[in-house]
Amino acid sequence: MARIFVVDDSPDVRLALATLKADTLTSPIPVIMVTAKCRPEDMAMVRSIGTVEYITKPKADGGVKLRGDWAIAADHEHKSPQFIT
Repeated sequence: MARIFVVDDSPDVRLALATLKADTLTSPIPVIMVTAKCRPEDMAMVRSIGTVEYITKPKADGGVKLRGDWAIAADHEHKSPQFIT
């Protein structure tokens, strides 16, 4: 299964994600944002363009992979993961 992990939360990246999610061919690909930004408005914005998870750094060794796996599994089951920092 294809998946995209994004480690940049710049406006250009957000535009790219919005474009990806607007295309019917690429919109099913789960996108997971990994960033140091943890303001509620940052989380709400990327969630609104279709990311399945928003992981804030720093995380313990293996934590990002584990959270990514959980988000993909939840997306696969059509559940909505929670934002946890």
